[in-house]
Amino acid sequence: MPRSVSSGVGTIMAGLNCETPSLTAWPTVRDRFDVFVSMEDHWAEEAMRCLAAEGIVSGESGAAGLAALIALCKEDPGFLDKILHVRDDARILIINTEADTDPDAYCRIIGKESSPDEKPG
Repeated sequence: MPRSVSSGVGTIMAGLNCETPSLTAWPTVRDRFDVFVSMEDHWAEEAMRCLAAEGIVSGESGAAGLAALIALCKEDPGFLDKILHVRDDARILIINTEADTDPDAYCRIIGKESSPDEKPG
């Protein structure tokens, strides 16, 4: 049964800082997902920089999928193979859900403002 928690910790990934699950979404979440992760903010910042290097503008919450993958692979180099059984020739789909929703934070993390030439998240 879902329950609320209080982490007492803020995050730059404000769009994902949910301490109370949606009762409407809970049956779908419960029945279709096996694993959830939480991570420190520096992983989201690293993912944003990786995406920016490819010309993709992403906000902190939007980069969370890539951030989780980076964190899991760096903290446990065999994670993809041992836990997920992902082969070397596999492709992983990562969905970016937002562009630079906080332009000041984006500039602080990336070191520059997003430009019209970059692809939105």
